[in-house]
Amino acid sequence: MKKLFVCAALALLLCGCAPEQASETVEDVYQPVLEKEAQQVLLEVPIQAGDPVLTNEQGDTLYLWDDYTLTVATRKSGDVTGVIQETTGFTPDQLQLVETSRMEGTQYDCIWTAAGEGGSQVGRMRLIDDGHHLYVMTIMAPEAKAAALQESAWVQVFNSFRVIEPGSLVSSGS
Repeated sequence: MKKLFVCAALALLLCGCAPEQASETVEDVYQPVLEKEAQQVLLEVPIQAGDPVLTNEQGDTLYLWDDYTLTVATRKSGDVTGVIQETTGFTPDQLQLVETSRMEGTQYDCIWTAAGEGGSQVGRMRLIDDGHHLYVMTIMAPEAKAAALQESAWVQVFNSFRVIEPGSLVSSGS
């Protein structure tokens, strides 16, 4: 009799443990993801570079001075590999990329050489990925002049390359 009572009690307990059916509501309203505006690029351009030689509606800028070329470009985020290849002519696995975390996002740096019309060229690239846009700066110079630039102009330009929220640059009034 005890066994029958224990079995009946267990049967009652097990019947009360049925899983609850989950339900979910769905709306037909599409909420578009708002696209973030590109940030503003800050850069100290050498005096010798003068005014940009070329600019376009995307904000890409080209400076030429002596034998040097400085470019600044903004692209949509998502294809870092494609932008690096477009900029350098090499895939990321063919370069020694240095990846650094910054307040603005992830930064990628590299140096490469390429054959040019007047001989070998040395290029240096810095790319900042803020998660919405890619900000790319490159400098190209003849191989013979590149070593001297590493100690002066290039260092200044690369150290000054930053991105900030549009309109957040405040003048000191002086």
